[in-house]
Amino acid sequence: MRSFSDSGCRPRIFATLVLLTAGIGNALTDSIQDAIDDAADGDTVWVDPGTYAESITFKGKGIVVSGREPTDPEVVSATVIDASDLQRSVVRFSAGEGSGSVLRGLTITGGAGTPHAWGELGVPSTAGGGILCRGSAPRIEYCVIRDNVVSGTESYGGGALCIDGAAPVFRACAVRSNSGVRGSAFYLSGRGTHVTFEDGVIADECSRNRNANIAYIVDGAVLEISDTILERNPCLGGLIANRGTIRADRCIVREGCPSFFLLFSSFEEPASVARNCLIHDNERSRSVFFVDYSRLRIENCTVVRNDAYSYYAPVDVHGGEVEISHSIFWGNIPEVPVVRVTSGGSAVADHSDIWGFWGDGNFYEDPLLTPWGPWSDALLPDSPCIDAGALGVEDGIDWPPRYGNGNRADLGAYGGPGSAGWKRQ
Repeated sequence: MRSFSDSGCRPRIFATLVLLTAGIGNALTDSIQDAIDDAADGDTVWVDPGTYAESITFKGKGIVVSGREPTDPEVVSATVIDASDLQRSVVRFSAGEGSGSVLRGLTITGGAGTPHAWGELGVPSTAGGGILCRGSAPRIEYCVIRDNVVSGTESYGGGALCIDGAAPVFRACAVRSNSGVRGSAFYLSGRGTHVTFEDGVIADECSRNRNANIAYIVDGAVLEISDTILERNPCLGGLIANRGTIRADRCIVREGCPSFFLLFSSFEEPASVARNCLIHDNERSRSVFFVDYSRLRIENCTVVRNDAYSYYAPVDVHGGEVEISHSIFWGNIPEVPVVRVTSGGSAVADHSDIWGFWGDGNFYEDPLLTPWGPWSDALLPDSPCIDAGALGVEDGIDWPPRYGNGNRADLGAYGGPGSAGWKRQ
């Protein structure tokens, strides 16, 4: 075992690092980066609670950098890499790191990003405040990525920048209070770039710049987001794909998220999908789904009590194509139309509680939703949406007998085959 501990030379470092290896002796350091430099593939750098005034790069190594208790939120919040005085990205993966490179149980903050002159204007700006991932596929687990701010009129990815075929997996992470014009939380660019974000929280983004958006996905990139809560994000835009693709499963969008999907010029990309998502009680919104010359499928979603500006509908289709299935649209403002189609676009719906689409299993009446409990807006036992799905489509959840709920799919976020994942929430 080689141990790395605080030497007392740097006043802002208060923690101990331990690098576990196979039976090698002891050594001391006061820096996470020093420990990484000394590590070899397969090693683990254990980081004790404290504040580390530095930024780090994995240098292509297949190592784990981990806090002591990754699943304890209090320990994670007390184990901090803070780059506030350094004017750079806090963590960099840019040397072809793979899934053996793991960042776990740390708070990433104070990042100002890496300078660039990309974009239409070529204006010097910064990108990748918290994490910069370029052509790499690391795992980031149980981390808090907060208060990272990229600057300039073309600032990209306050929380994380993922480009050039990057394929990171974010699991059980909280992304909060970051800032960037294009992607306060995330910016994804380039064909082959494929970001997975699961079991997490994205909250309080755009609080510094309400004209920004939560995530920006461009030029063939793909965002897969699942089992995630998006809340209190007062952005002009939510998840924006411009020639990109978004796939969302079992997400909850609530409390001041003006829009969920905004899709632009993405006809040449795979269709975006929202599946088993609950979108409720958002104010000052544009459309929940805005589809501009793009394709979107909405499956088993519950969209209720969202208050949009009067000239938007919950679903706006401008020259695009939208398919709605097994979903509930109720109590939104404006109440009708639910879907507005312009510029030669198209929209179809089946087996949904939705205004304006008659036949093919559609109807429009109060879905009778629960106002309480951990599963808000589930169906009450007398709901007309129970067992209202298409023949041959079944629920992934076995409901208690008192619901009188058969195998046939229910409508809304907790119905259909994709609902099975809610059982682990």
